[in-house]
Amino acid sequence: MKMGYKKWMIRGSIFLLSFCVQSAIFADNATQTLNHLLANVDSIQANFNQRIVDKNANVVQRSEGYLLLQRPGKFRWQVTKPNSQLVVSNSIRLWVYDPDLDQVTVRLLRKEIGDTPALLLSNTHAAIAERFKVEAVSEAKDIIQWFLLTPKNEDNQMLFIKLGFLNNKIRGMVLADHLGHTTIIDFSNVVTNTHFSQARFNFIPPRGVDVIDETRQ
Repeated sequence: MKMGYKKWMIRGSIFLLSFCVQSAIFADNATQTLNHLLANVDSIQANFNQRIVDKNANVVQRSEGYLLLQRPGKFRWQVTKPNSQLVVSNSIRLWVYDPDLDQVTVRLLRKEIGDTPALLLSNTHAAIAERFKVEAVSEAKDIIQWFLLTPKNEDNQMLFIKLGFLNNKIRGMVLADHLGHTTIIDFSNVVTNTHFSQARFNFIPPRGVDVIDETRQ
């Protein structure tokens, strides 16, 4: 009995070790593949459609607009419908402009990534790999190649993020938070590695707009 138990323990240990090694290899491969997709992209121009779904699967918000992005850290996220809103970053400062409120908020760009789609995509692939566990989650029937990003820091407000690629271009994002809200974004007319004027990544508030400057706090 003791010999049989030892053989079972040895076999079980070998199986567990093999499983752990294979899991690590799959994780490394997924990270390398995502790094390759991101490393080859310096800039992105795209249209987007976004919807936010609550924990009961009800769509609570829809919006659309366009994105300009230059890595690392520069982006212009312009919501055009149903209400105009603009988020701009020059990699140091972040402006959030709401024309309906005649208000712009100025902040220092946070080092944490994953809070917004543009902030995540504009970071370096090394920063993403450092902060997230990466898994390939596409099924055989999927046209889009999906990656699941799980925050390594438990304090991150995001539960998980999914990035989808088609023909080596970003085509979709899914962001889920701990409150049960899921943001689903579809990208279209995606163009990569084009040149943008750096003026697109700075913002001068219109005259008369209320400016809330949080960088001085």
